Amino acid sequence: MELGTLSDPSQSTFSLIDEYHTFANAIRFTLNQDPRTRFCGYSIPHPSDNLVNIRIQTTEESKVLDGGGVAAVIYKAHIPTSTAIQQKMYSEMHVRISW
Repeated sequence: MELGTLSDPSQSTFSLIDEYHTFANAIRFTLNQDPRTRFCGYSIPHPSDNLVNIRIQTTEESKVLDGGGVAAVIYKAHIPTSTAIQQKMYSEMHVRISW
């Protein structure tokens, strides 16, 4: 769910349900590699909640070039890479630790 502002499409907060540090850290890492990202961080409001908030602020240049909703566009572009990182981490963990 996007919790952005209508007045400034270059920044937004996304809330992900049923996600944890693994995916949040992967998406934060990939988003911070993007030159259009000025800031990206995540927080988990409470340990008992299965909720992660991801905050993205983009550069002014990307706001001008891409028009509206650039934070959402950049976020969606990095989901496949972050998912692949998460899957790789889980597969390596299962190989190294026999359950």
